[in-house]
Amino acid sequence: MRMIKDEIKDIREIAGRFKRRDLGGNMGKMIRNSSYQFIQNLVMKVGALAFVIIITRMLMPDLMGLYSLALATIVMFMSISDMGIGSALVTFISKKISEGKNKKAKAYFSSLRKLKIILLGVSTTLLLASSYFVAVDYYNKPIFLALLAGGLYIPISGLVGFFEPLFKSTNNFRTPLFKEIIFQILRLVSVPIIILLFIDRVSSSILIFLILLTICFSYFVSLVFLFFASRKQISFIKHREEKLNDKEKKELKKFILPLSVMALSGVFFGYVSMVMLGHFVLGKFLGYYSVALSLIGSASALLGFAGMSMLPIFSGLNKKPLENTFRRIRGLLILISIPVFIFTFLLAPYIIKIVYGQAYLESTIILRILSILLITAPLAGIYNTYLVSRKKTQILAVFLIGTTLMNIALNYIFIIYGLHFGMIYALIGASTATVISRVIYLFGMVIYKKLAP
Repeated sequence: MRMIKDEIKDIREIAGRFKRRDLGGNMGKMIRNSSYQFIQNLVMKVGALAFVIIITRMLMPDLMGLYSLALATIVMFMSISDMGIGSALVTFISKKISEGKNKKAKAYFSSLRKLKIILLGVSTTLLLASSYFVAVDYYNKPIFLALLAGGLYIPISGLVGFFEPLFKSTNNFRTPLFKEIIFQILRLVSVPIIILLFIDRVSSSILIFLILLTICFSYFVSLVFLFFASRKQISFIKHREEKLNDKEKKELKKFILPLSVMALSGVFFGYVSMVMLGHFVLGKFLGYYSVALSLIGSASALLGFAGMSMLPIFSGLNKKPLENTFRRIRGLLILISIPVFIFTFLLAPYIIKIVYGQAYLESTIILRILSILLITAPLAGIYNTYLVSRKKTQILAVFLIGTTLMNIALNYIFIIYGLHFGMIYALIGASTATVISRVIYLFGMVIYKKLAP
């Protein structure tokens, strides 16, 4: 009860600051960044949800399942190019800028940019080289051409993912918001047009290939916008860089290496169920699973708006103010996420029918199981941000690797067992495995934070 009163007090304080236009100090930065991040998440997830709703109704379960499987596979390969570079950009550059060391900030930017380009090349090459085997031998589904489209998807979207944290490292959350608006509008307009023009004229393989190429075009326009905006708005990249010394290089490697493992494990954590189901079930069942997962992903991202927006602030705070800020954000997330979980669980069949249509009603039980993530995902996000800001990336890597391996094992066991009763039970097994793994991941971070010095 006391927690609720404290959070209501915080909400009133935030509302009062907005009314007075008082956005100074760390609290002001937190409110401003969180507001832009929340709006960006809102645009991102509402746009993504609207996009999924439209193409779900246009493609129907079988084609929707094939599209989701192709995209999940591309994102899995793309994870190789992440390596925690976005978090490193925000953590190190924001720290150097706050210290007035713009030349050092430029040095970190240059080093991380080179690494990003190399990794994008590696992940793209691996996808193209293995696309036939994955599509034909492993999945036995017509998505070979769609995977080839990943040869454009990975480098273009990967560079977008590099530039966006660059703005956030300077506490500029406004430009990424505009980027997101541009991307969502382009995708919402262009992809449905492509589907309408070609759905009855080409094979399913070619149609999914064209859809992914169109999404690549939307990312490309967003990349051009961020590139030119960075030249005008990010002042430190105009400075002559001051080379990193051996100690700084060692610290950067020490920070990135665990995050590299986390990036790979994190993507497997999110997509392993879809990839494993792709081997065992028909396309329409993949469609049922993907729409429920997409709905939960959109909602949990909206609830977890504080995670990314807090990283540049957490990174610049000392222990006591950091703890106070963390507790307030955590309490607010709990206060919001529990009612959303209850609402989703109770009204799942109506949500599915209204959002996706009668053809997807078999997704209801999947949505109910995955709705637990509406509580765990936002909390995991803020705990993750806290530990990254404290440079505890090694322990995060251990938690994530452990729970990812558990997730893979549980998915395999539950899917195989569920298949004895029917393919829908394989989906139930995959959903249950995902929820168990993510709850344990959150629990591990909570315990570590309490026990760690």
